[in-house]
Amino acid sequence: MRKSILALLGACAVACTPSRDQVPAYAVSIFPVAESTRSPANGHDWKSDRCDYSITFSGVPIDVSKEVPQSNLSYVYSMQYIENNIEGNYKKYSEDAQCACPKNNGTPSNITKYQSAQAFGGAIKTMDYSIVKSSFIETSPLGKFAEFEATSPSMMGEIIARMRIYYGKQCIFVVTTEALRAGDDAPRAIAFLNSARNPNVPQSLPVANPPPQANDAASRLKALKDLLDQKLITPVQYEAKRQAIIDGM
Repeated sequence: MRKSILALLGACAVACTPSRDQVPAYAVSIFPVAESTRSPANGHDWKSDRCDYSITFSGVPIDVSKEVPQSNLSYVYSMQYIENNIEGNYKKYSEDAQCACPKNNGTPSNITKYQSAQAFGGAIKTMDYSIVKSSFIETSPLGKFAEFEATSPSMMGEIIARMRIYYGKQCIFVVTTEALRAGDDAPRAIAFLNSARNPNVPQSLPVANPPPQANDAASRLKALKDLLDQKLITPVQYEAKRQAIIDGM
């Protein structure tokens, strides 16, 4: 997924400039605080000075900045925490946090929902991932951000990835989790994403609670149609997801 993240950052180096498009932004996070658990007592905080954000890892993270291609970036700082299976021969859960600044003088916070979706699409196409749901928050205490949940097949089983990207004035702060579906702990993963904070903001990000089920279904159907219109999913995938949402009402 790190290559996918960097594809997104590279796209943003071009896309993060003012635009006239007026595509409405969603107002509700797909990773609400209500679905997350508190950060573990033995969690490990990490702060990126350039991005001015802190986040709490489940375990001790390591610096993997040297593994990140930097052709489109003037600065990158990347930390990762991994849990392997008992035998240690494959990854079962991971947490990533990256601060990256594009080389050009663009302003990431100028990005629009449409540009963000296009960047997502370009990034996802570099990997065998399918977007399940996504959201774009125009205004929050931590600034503008985009997020998505995606799945990908693997030899060990389906992988679930969750990502949130904060668009700052000069840099981007990206937080990601990956887990095998068989052992997925969604509350833990969402707690990691929601542990992002800014020392200049008194409280953690207060994400709005999800709307009632009927409204939630309507917003999911709208979001799904947006993905189809942006050609991020195929018509077959759209119909399957649409029917699943309707059946769940």
